[in-house]
Amino acid sequence: MSWTGIRTYSLVAAFSALLPAQIHKTLTRNAERSEILRTGRYEIPAPIWSGDRLIGLELNDTSTPIFWTIDRNGRKEEIQFSIPDAARITIWNLTASTGGTIVAGGTAVSNQSQGAGFLSIIPPDRGSKIIVRTRPYVPRALVVDPNNVIWSAGSDIQSNLPIYNVLKRYDKFGNEISSIHMDVKGRIGPDASYASKLRCSNDRVGWLTGASEYLEFGLDGHEIARFDGPPWKKDYQPSDVVFTELALSANNEVVATLRGKGQSLWSLDRTKRVWIPIDVSAENFDTWAQTFGFDGEELIFGSRTRERGTLLIRYGFAPRR
Repeated sequence: MSWTGIRTYSLVAAFSALLPAQIHKTLTRNAERSEILRTGRYEIPAPIWSGDRLIGLELNDTSTPIFWTIDRNGRKEEIQFSIPDAARITIWNLTASTGGTIVAGGTAVSNQSQGAGFLSIIPPDRGSKIIVRTRPYVPRALVVDPNNVIWSAGSDIQSNLPIYNVLKRYDKFGNEISSIHMDVKGRIGPDASYASKLRCSNDRVGWLTGASEYLEFGLDGHEIARFDGPPWKKDYQPSDVVFTELALSANNEVVATLRGKGQSLWSLDRTKRVWIPIDVSAENFDTWAQTFGFDGEELIFGSRTRERGTLLIRYGFAPRR
């Protein structure tokens, strides 16, 4: 691996006045590497660490968006994506498996203004791709679990009526395995799949909804736990668009991040059913610093550099004190 400029020190959450009885998390910096990403800004959806690589896109909402990846060794790849007869493609989410399969979900609109939801599955050899038309279902959040099952949260239509917060699972060829209408809190209206995040560990899938509920599922699809979301800052209005990020390690460490009006980073204590704050202010991250996700047990952050690149920083959780 080519991680350079290695430095180590501790970051300790400074919230003892608020939560005196809790043991705060400590993050130790492991390594950093500067990368010049293809774009000078993050598009939506923002890049994430998924499988064994960082994955993002540019030229969204065009006929030919571009997917790009950076693996652990800094090797970069780009894939120009298109769908026959699609005049505009909107990618709602990107994800990748540990083996390198890339899965994209979104909507495609033809020259005749006919729209449809889709899943695209691009195998590691990149020799071909599978396009699955999911209309009327629109996949808005995606993850590929360790069994190569594709999980998706989105919206559907039944009997000409919208059905929100539908959790679907597909096999590696895009065949639907299961579909369930989830009873969760709405965000703006009833739809909590918009701006939601799906992530996986070795034995479960986590879903941070757009309304900031956090749910976990076994790999067979059944719900195993549900938690209220982190206590985000109170200066947000219910109608605000709030950008959140979710990271789930291989061994089930959960980190949720709120971006926008200052950084807010939280770790879940499942036993006590509370979210423990983690302070990252000592890093002097800019306002666009981002939690990319876990690579195994290492938490990866991204922060802008003056050269319009991105500094990738890896952390490990220190043992509890």
